[in-house]
Amino acid sequence: MFLCVCVCVCVECFVFVRVFKCVRYMSLSRFRRPKTVEEEELAIESAVPMSTRYKNRWANGFFEEWQRERSVKEAVIDQGLFKNYSIEKVQSLNTPLLHMDATSLNYWLTKFVQEVAKRSQERYPPRTVYGIIAGIRRFIEEKRPDANCSLLNANDSR
Repeated sequence: MFLCVCVCVCVECFVFVRVFKCVRYMSLSRFRRPKTVEEEELAIESAVPMSTRYKNRWANGFFEEWQRERSVKEAVIDQGLFKNYSIEKVQSLNTPLLHMDATSLNYWLTKFVQEVAKRSQERYPPRTVYGIIAGIRRFIEEKRPDANCSLLNANDSR
């Protein structure tokens, strides 16, 4: 028999979360003891690298900045991609990203990709734009697991 002291630290802010003790018995079993709910949640949370979390928050902040600065906040029928679109279903750009439905996300993210640029007004390389959209997708999935968000999926026709 031996004593195991486990210290959990929040991976986002490095703050001490919990100390708990567990007693394990030496056994010949090749399987570990069952994890507690807290241990499972910590394992899932720490599975996402901090740099990815940072990029997700940055991409969301980038989109929110675009939302605030864009002058036209209502969906408009134009001669481009959305000429056959049911525009009345698109929510206003004032709607928070996490509350947008699939139709609104499709419309506004398309506009965002067309308009996003560096501060010097120079276009971002396609790879960077893809990274921004991937960060937004991961941010939505992290904050709203029930959202069933399938951005960047060519098979999703919503």
